[in-house]
Amino acid sequence: MSHDEKYYTSTEVGTILESLRSDISIIAESVITLRGDVDILKTDVKDIKVRLTTVEDTIRISLPDIYSRVKRLEVKVGI
Repeated sequence: MSHDEKYYTSTEVGTILESLRSDISIIAESVITLRGDVDILKTDVKDIKVRLTTVEDTIRISLPDIYSRVKRLEVKVGI
């Protein structure tokens, strides 16, 4: 056996495996929580897109009238 090699007892291997299981379990719980958070964010983004589209449509429809009113005011004040 070279000095770089190390042999583990069955107890040490069992302890390492139990630690890995625990770590994997913690990671899995975190992933589940993150998935829930991502689902909430997806829903929020969809709602925001709908609202933004409504705002954009309202602005697009209103602009010609606003330009017309501004033009009339400019004519009145001589700009």
